[in-house]
Amino acid sequence: MGVHQIAIIPELPDDTTGHADGMLMWVSNDKILLSQASEPQRTQIMGELEKSFPGVKIIEIPDYYQYATWKGFTSACNIFVNAIVTDQYLYMPTFNGPHDTSMFDLIQSHTIKKVIAVPAEKVCFMGGSVRCLSWQSSSDSFNTLAGISVDGVTILNVNSANNVDPFYPAGNFTPESVDACLGHPNPSNNGYHYHIASGCALNPPTGKIASCKNTPACNASVANYTISTFSSYRTLTVIGIAKDGHVIYGPYNSNGQEVASGFDICNGMFYDSIGNYAYFATRTYPYITGCFGPGNYPSVLPSCTTNKPKAYTKSSYVLK
Repeated sequence: MGVHQIAIIPELPDDTTGHADGMLMWVSNDKILLSQASEPQRTQIMGELEKSFPGVKIIEIPDYYQYATWKGFTSACNIFVNAIVTDQYLYMPTFNGPHDTSMFDLIQSHTIKKVIAVPAEKVCFMGGSVRCLSWQSSSDSFNTLAGISVDGVTILNVNSANNVDPFYPAGNFTPESVDACLGHPNPSNNGYHYHIASGCALNPPTGKIASCKNTPACNASVANYTISTFSSYRTLTVIGIAKDGHVIYGPYNSNGQEVASGFDICNGMFYDSIGNYAYFATRTYPYITGCFGPGNYPSVLPSCTTNKPKAYTKSSYVLK
């Protein structure tokens, strides 16, 4: 496996998963953030880490966890180290609680990576949050996987099995059926997934979900309906993480304006003066991401859809 150093972390009381991702995270090659634990577990954990990783700085951070269970799973709410760390970003879960801001600032102070807050309060009670988003990603779907939504639902390749737009296909293909959350199961493995952004990711429904066909606004226009599902989130809002590690934002920018231009062929754009790049949900194809960018800005538009963008244009933040 090529692993030269490994630590066996003692489990905490009432732990049902055996996962260390609720206890600590690496923020660089020489630094670990560790949630404070009670004795004797604290001494055991610190001893194992110091023995296994000599020279690595171990920083203890506050632990605000409150024990709860759901269907046999222990809650992951208020576990701030359950994050995804990539080369450039650290995706930190937030819980719509009093400690979100202070923990965001604390974690950012210990890493040169850009920390991005990911709302996890709607799913954390089920036993996981940001680092657990990949649970539903099977090897069968990985080749067509585009990303993971914040509710844990996979985001697959924008194209249908016929390699056309699933909702506005060119040619004589029939649009695919989805529910009112704009998702549907994979016929081969029943894995529920999105091809287009859904506000249900930020506010998961309870009970039975109606079909798009039986939801008038959705049946009238999937393109308009996808934007309407974010009516309560008219600001820069994380809705997922792409397979390449870039953030996926909802359809609105930080000024509350719908993103309708400034994106490249992959549906990504440079969105701030620092030069950060992310994908944005749009009402036109490819809806979330059609490739992994940054991409180019061709004059030729896709022929697999009848809902193509007007043009690919550079945002004001693109380096000249």
